[in-house]
Parts: sequence; structure tokens; C-alpha cells
Amino acid sequence: MDVPTAPGRTFSYRVPQGMGVSPGNLVRVPFGARTLQGIVFTLADHSQVADEDTRDISSVVFDEPLLDDVRLRLARWISEYYICSLFEAAVPMLPPGGRVRARIHLTIKEAEAESEQQNLTPLQQRIIDYISKRGSVTQDALVNSIGESAAASVASLIRRGILNRDYFLPDPSIRHRYRTLVSLAPETAKEIDEWLSTKRRNQAPKQSALVEHLREVHEPVDATEARKEFGGSVVKSLMDKGWLNSRTVAIDRDPLDGRSFPEPSTMRLNVEQSEAATAIHSAFEQPDVLGTTFLIEGVTGSGKTEVYLDAVDYCIQMGKQAIVLVPEIALTYQTIERFAARFPGRVAVLHSGLSDGERFDQWWKIRRGQYDLVIGSRSAVFAPVPDLGLIVIDEEHEWTYKQHDTAPRYHARQVSLRLSDMSQALVVLGSASPDVGSYYAGMNDRYRLHRLTKRFMDTDRGAGVDAAARTPTVGALPSVRVVDMREELRAGNTNMFSRALSDSLRACLDAGEQAMLFLNRRGTSSHLRCFSCGYSLRCRHCDVSVTYHAASRRYICHYCGRRRLPPGVCPQCLRPRLRNYGIGTEAVAAEVAARFPDAGVLRWDRDIASSPKAHEELLTRFRTGEAQVLVGTQMIAKGLHFPSVSLVGVVSADVGLTIPDYRAGERAFQLLHQVAGRAGRGSSEGKVIIQTFQPDNYAIQSAAAQDYQLFYMREMAYRRQQGNPPYSSLIRMLCTNTNQAKCESEAIRMATNLRERKAEWDFTDTEVMGPMPAFPARLRGRYRWHIILRGRNPRELLDKVEVPKGWSVDIDPVALT
Repeated sequence: MDVPTAPGRTFSYRVPQGMGVSPGNLVRVPFGARTLQGIVFTLADHSQVADEDTRDISSVVFDEPLLDDVRLRLARWISEYYICSLFEAAVPMLPPGGRVRARIHLTIKEAEAESEQQNLTPLQQRIIDYISKRGSVTQDALVNSIGESAAASVASLIRRGILNRDYFLPDPSIRHRYRTLVSLAPETAKEIDEWLSTKRRNQAPKQSALVEHLREVHEPVDATEARKEFGGSVVKSLMDKGWLNSRTVAIDRDPLDGRSFPEPSTMRLNVEQSEAATAIHSAFEQPDVLGTTFLIEGVTGSGKTEVYLDAVDYCIQMGKQAIVLVPEIALTYQTIERFAARFPGRVAVLHSGLSDGERFDQWWKIRRGQYDLVIGSRSAVFAPVPDLGLIVIDEEHEWTYKQHDTAPRYHARQVSLRLSDMSQALVVLGSASPDVGSYYAGMNDRYRLHRLTKRFMDTDRGAGVDAAARTPTVGALPSVRVVDMREELRAGNTNMFSRALSDSLRACLDAGEQAMLFLNRRGTSSHLRCFSCGYSLRCRHCDVSVTYHAASRRYICHYCGRRRLPPGVCPQCLRPRLRNYGIGTEAVAAEVAARFPDAGVLRWDRDIASSPKAHEELLTRFRTGEAQVLVGTQMIAKGLHFPSVSLVGVVSADVGLTIPDYRAGERAFQLLHQVAGRAGRGSSEGKVIIQTFQPDNYAIQSAAAQDYQLFYMREMAYRRQQGNPPYSSLIRMLCTNTNQAKCESEAIRMATNLRERKAEWDFTDTEVMGPMPAFPARLRGRYRWHIILRGRNPRELLDKVEVPKGWSVDIDPVALT
């Protein structure tokens, strides 16, 4: 039996007599001196190694297999395509808390410690003192208390025989929760009546009170609550008398429990929407085209969600289930609101913002087929849907669908396409500004492209018109004006707001309408500089400037999160000539509040809203008119619908344009195009003001024209000229090390090796670019160098070299930073 284990290797194990094991089971297996988790992928009649070298499976973690045949095949594909172990590929498909890591327990060998006491360093002595006070500690607890440097000293003490190291594999920490309910036993009703009618009840007033309470509520009550209110001895006495029945029931930690949603707004689709919906219906009904991918490119506000709703409805009618992916947790609330209203009681939610218990219960209910629809962020693509018929990816262009920090470095869109092939499901991609690679596939008939060119307006909603009779009307896109901030400076305006934006904001507020101000940078100011010597305050652990946050009066690194107090003098020249430069959302919100004190201002960025509940509260407050102005980062640019917003102001369109990444222009266009689409979704005309120092940039011009086709043609011309995707494929190899010289030399060695293999195998269509410092060149104390492979099939070259420890490989990276 083949079992991939946590270290990333695959071994053969024997199934002990009487143990039921199937492919997809999560098991515990011996691995050297340790016990680790593994996933059963295949069963065989004979071992691949000698019988004496084959060890028995220790136990099964869950009685039933966690991965079905489709997911096992998907894990094999992820492992091969994204270059990770089978176990790493399968971990995202496990229930929350299913994977546990072995814990290292440390104890002291007293005799050795005493004899070696004179040879211990101060740090090693501190470790010995820490453990001796506690008898036994986990290595994680020791490192958390003493610091990262303790790990190397522990390894040295183990090698010298001073410390014992034992491994312990705990049970999964997340399980089903249960509660006990108690109720009166019906067969004892006569006995209880007699007891209540006598004076004996006065001798046990609490027992009498509990009995009468149970009779009044006419339903079982929680035993724990009964013990708290009436006393544990009271409940026990009635149980002993046989007057109470008890039963244990599972607690359903449902994130939507107790939530109410507005009545669904059902209306006839317009012509373009109907054409897309009909094509999707036809694909469901034709087995030979199952696995088809649709791309819905629609202007902002064109009603793409209405097409999604129709597709999901049809999928459910066909007896199958659907998955809807959204790029941000912040968007799940609004998406859930639309879908849960249409499909009450049939919607599951999966994202990292839920509690572990909520995700665990949702996972198991999905697996048992209790939901027709799953809504979630990137990882929801791995939801254990039993009979998958449809995957919808909203805002499919978003880079957040790519996992880039840990293995497997998968893209949810690519995984969805492979999953659809394996499960014969349809995929629907949607965006107002599709990824140019997706649009290229649509133009070349690899995807079935449908365009929605008109805004979808429901003007009859709330007017007493029957839903079935309502028809959409065509709405106008907002007008867009680009303001050249260089001209503002020449005119003597040094404020963050141009005269046009300031005047438009005042007119909007005077009219009682709402405005959104977008700046994709948090904080108050972006960097601190000494205007005597030019010194710039940077993070001690990352090669980036720190950002000032006035609310906390701290400079914060937005990469590692480290904080520091403002310096009184320049650390380099010791002169008190320090000045903050640049602006962030905190500064914008403060400026609006100062200029318009009567207009409520809300700020929406990661500093303010870090949980789904916080996102929901902000959305509700702005939607209900508690504030007239919403200031935010990219969170406010994605898929939000506020009919009262008539003005959108882009405070600086230049943020991100100069990043050394071939996608910088595309990302800038998508953000600007999306945020502009938030304006004019109601009865008022929309207006957008874009402030920039680069008014001639093609991304800004295309966004101002709200013309995706124009941007696509210009961007593809650049891509073709430079040989970038979709005209090629990319692989990014990243080397990290705490030592700068070692990191650079290893990157040079790898690049030399790649070029030698390229010449040896005559891979003339693959380029080896680099090595070069990554951007940023240091993060969290580790230096970073990378190599980019570009070509028709760069994987051929990569497979010819061995990638050692310290390197990470990103297939089809969405960013080169």
C-alpha cells in the first residue's frame, strides 16, 4: 500500500489483520523513531519492498476515507504540476484540523548535563534551566519562550547526549461537538403529578422548579444549562428517579445560523445574459461537452451575478452541486446574501475567516451532501462536494486566487479547470477585466466567450412591481476624468485632492449622495526621510520602507509587521530634520473628516477590518447611510454594489505602476477599471476622478475609457514583443537565506547549472533570466534571489536539475515580486 507521509516521501506499509483501510484514508504510520500522518493512495496485493522492510500502519485517524477517487487523482496532478509532495498536495483537501504535526518533547539526561555543565554556553545553560524547572517541554514552547536561536542550541545538546528527544503525534484537535438534552420521561407523568400535589415537593424546591420548567417549555433543554440554573445534584436526583430522559445530539456550528436574508430579487434576464445562460444550460444537457469552460466578460454592473445565479439554479435542477469562488473574504458576505436568499438553507460557507469548528462542521456536511452550493475563497475549490456539476469563479482575474507563499503553490482557476475535466463539471469564469491569458483563451475558442456590454439596472425594485414582471433597464457607465497632478502642482495646489476632486466631493455630499475614495496604500505616510542627508527609515528585517500610522503613533513594516517608535533625530546624521512623505488611507480619511466635518467617514483597509464580521459591519454601516464617504484600499474595488455611490475618487493611480513586474500595467488597469465601476449603480449619474502623475500611461488611459478591448490590444502587443505569457510560460525559482553571500552564490550556482543543462539538451526556446535580487531583496530577515525560466515549455529544463533545500519553485507565477 502506497502512503505519502508528511515529510513528502511515499512509502509502502502493510495493513494489519482486521484493520479496514481504503484509498483516501488518513492514517498514522511509523517513520523512523516517529509516528506521522499519511494518506492512503493505492492498495496492492504485494509490497514494493521486502516484507521485512514493510511496517504496519499504526491506526486510522478517521473511520471513513476523506478523499474520493476524483480528489486522489487531483492531488496526483497538483503534486506533479506544481512540484510538491503528494501529501502537501492532499492536505488542502483534508477537513480542518485533520492534519496534525508531530510534537517534539525534550527532557534532560541528568548525568550528562551535570558532567557537561562547565562546557555549556549561556544560551545552552538557559535552555537546561528552563527544561529542568518543568521536567518536560515541547520544543515549540521552548522556542516561543527563548527565541528562534534556541533551535540550533537544542540540536547541539541532543547531539551531545544532554537532551532526550521524543516524538508525539496528537489526535486531531478539532472534532464534532455534542451536547446532552434532558426532558421529562412521558411514562412518569402520573408519578410526577402525585409528587407535585403533596407536601414532599416543598422538601425539594429546586427539583420542583426544574420539573415545572420542563413542563412549561414543552421541549428538551440543555443539560449543562439545567445544571447551571438548578444545580447538578438536582439534575442527578431526577435522573436517578427515572423522571428525566437524556439524549446526546451533535452541535451544528453553522456560520449562517440565525442570519436572515432579504427576499430574492428574481427578474427576467436581458438578451446578452439570456444568451450566456442558454449556452450554459445547453452544455449541461450535452454530455459530450461537459467540462466546458465559459468566460463571461461584462462591464461593471452588467449583471454577471444574475448569470451565476441562473447557472447554479440549473445545476441544482440537474441534481448536482456547485461551488462559487470569490477572491476576498470581504466579498463573501455580499455573495452569500445574494445566493442564500435565492437558495435558503442550501448554502455552505468555507473560508479562513470562520472558526475552526465552523469550518470543520461545514466540511463534513458538504461531504455528506447536505448542501447544494458552497461559497468560499480560494481553498473552497477543494470542498468535498459529492457530485460536482459547476464551478463559478467570480472576478477570475484576481491574483488572490494564487497561493504563492506555501506549497502547493496552486492557482484556483487552474485547479478548477483540471477538476472539471475529472468530474465532468462546467466552469464559469467572470470578470469586467479578465486576466489577459483567460481572454486570449476565449478569443482562441479554448473558452466559450460571452460579453455583457450593457449595465443591468433594476429600477423597478421596491416599487411594488412583481418580481417575475420586472425587466432590467440599461444604465450608463460613469463619466471619467483624468487629472494630471503635475498641472495641479504648477497651479500651486499641493494638497492630496485636486481641485476637480475636491469640488466633485463637495457637490456629491451636498446632494446627500455617497462617495468612495480609493488609495491602494495603508497608513498615514509611506516613508520617513531626512532632508539633511537623504536617509530613509527602513525595516531592520525587510528591505522596505516602514509606513507611519498616526492612530498607533508607530512606524510599521507592512511585510513582517514589526513596529517601532518615531525617531527623534536622523539615525544617520543625528540631525532633527526628519519628514514624512507620501500618503495612505489614514491620511485620506483624516483629510476628508477635516474638510467635511458633517459627513461621516469610514475607512476600509486591513488595519480596520481583519475579520469577516468586521467587513460585514463596515458594509452594513456604509450601506445604511451611516457615513457618506468610504475610504479604502483594493478591498473597495472588488464587486461591491452601493446604489447610492455617485462619485469615486482615485487619490493616486500611480501606486504599483513602477513595480518590476510584467503584470504591473495589467494590475493597475484592473484595479482602476473595477473601482470606477462602483460609481453610478443607482438612479444618479456616476462620476469618477482619477488623479495621476502619469496621465499618458496606457493602463490609465484604458481604464479612463472603461474599454477593456483597448487595454487588451495594447497589453498583448507588449506581451508579444517581450515574449511574456500567454505567449510563453514562466517558472520562478526563489532562493532564500539569512546569509546574503550564501544566497547570492547559491543563486549563481543554480543559474550556471541551468544554463549548462540548457546547452546540453539544446533547449533553445527556454530563457534563463537571472539570477537577480528579488523585490524586495530581503523579507523577514531572509535575503532573496530569484531566477526566471521563460519559454514554450520551461518545465523541460527545470526537470533536468535538482532543486536543493532553500529553494522554492512557483509554476505560472502571478507576480515576480
